[in-house]
Amino acid sequence: MNGNLLEKYLQNDLTESEKKALLHELQTNSSFAEEWRFQRSLRQALQNEKHKTLKNSILKTLDELEAVGEIKEITSQPSPTTSLTDTISNYIHENLALLQKWFTPYPYPSIARGGNLEVLLPLENINAQYILDFELKKAIPLKLSLSIFNAQNELVFSEKIPPQSRIFTISLMPIAEELHPGWYYWQLGHSRIGEVKRAFFINAELNPFSQYE
Repeated sequence: MNGNLLEKYLQNDLTESEKKALLHELQTNSSFAEEWRFQRSLRQALQNEKHKTLKNSILKTLDELEAVGEIKEITSQPSPTTSLTDTISNYIHENLALLQKWFTPYPYPSIARGGNLEVLLPLENINAQYILDFELKKAIPLKLSLSIFNAQNELVFSEKIPPQSRIFTISLMPIAEELHPGWYYWQLGHSRIGEVKRAFFINAELNPFSQYE
């Protein structure tokens, strides 16, 4: 049963009842949780590798265009401090600039603790890769509301968290195709105890404002 849940999770094919069963297994079965974390890390590594392949494809296209004369040689002398790596990084940056609006943070107030609700994990500005692992300092005997917003402050995900859930995982894989790479923030709380807000990234390696190897 556990193996079947893990396989269906990796294929984004879980029903609502199976999602609850998966959450229960993650909270009560340490060996299953360890295997799940391994599979998640593997998937993240593959995701990162996919973007490395994209960069390599861009560079290959550049080489091909230069070979047929589509890219004209720069007549002015390049700056002695400008390397080929810098030139490549600039080109990649220009292509990723289309993502600029998705990585521009919405001016929201980051709140690490709200009333009786204190969230230990996830930390601020993590690269979530469609997975958010939550850990509260203590369990709350109330059904909490979790909402996720994009950089335009548009609601993209919401879910009710069962009472007494101190450790739980939220997977955005089922809606991954609907989510842009970029900056997001989550909001967790209840009207009786306050709320906590923190930012995170999806595919931070595509951030046009940062340099990634």
